[in-house]
Amino acid sequence: MMTRSEKLIHSITWDTVSGASYLYGSAIQISSEGVRFKNPRMASGTVIQSWQSKINYQGSRTTVQLPLLIPGVTYRLESQVQTVPEQRIYYRISFYNRQDEEIHFVVHKTAVGEFVCPKETYTYQIQLISAGCQEVLFKSLKLYQMDQLTAGTSRLSQSTKPAGHLEAFLPADLQFIKPLLEPHFSKENVSHA
Repeated sequence: MMTRSEKLIHSITWDTVSGASYLYGSAIQISSEGVRFKNPRMASGTVIQSWQSKINYQGSRTTVQLPLLIPGVTYRLESQVQTVPEQRIYYRISFYNRQDEEIHFVVHKTAVGEFVCPKETYTYQIQLISAGCQEVLFKSLKLYQMDQLTAGTSRLSQSTKPAGHLEAFLPADLQFIKPLLEPHFSKENVSHA
């Protein structure tokens, strides 16, 4: 049986009003509670806010907003967002290759969703999209890396040797640094299997 663990790798925030925000007819207020976005005339399918893993600083005057992802690894996106009417947003995660061509996308219509980063991914973006909402209270998006572990074991194998070489296995070309490694050869640090 496999168990899963998760590691928070990034908390995605909406810190500024920029070209990545939908501004036409919108009232946007940034406070300690988060971002309150209002636009009663916004059409369904409108991108409210987007975050990029690669930014042209000269053009946007903003820094990179998303961490690098490892191709082939599973991630979980968890949102802390409220809407009026309720549950009227979704998230689109788009993946691009080195030629800036979209190679894959994933759509999440719930507050929590998982995805696997495609092998050819060079950059990606996350979009917050209206599904008929008039108001959004955005706190953050949490991005977790998911790991698979076998039940009853740790990430290190049970037979893993202690850090450092055992004296019997010290290569000849490392003999000159043996005095530096002496603490690793003490009887307390050497386990006999």
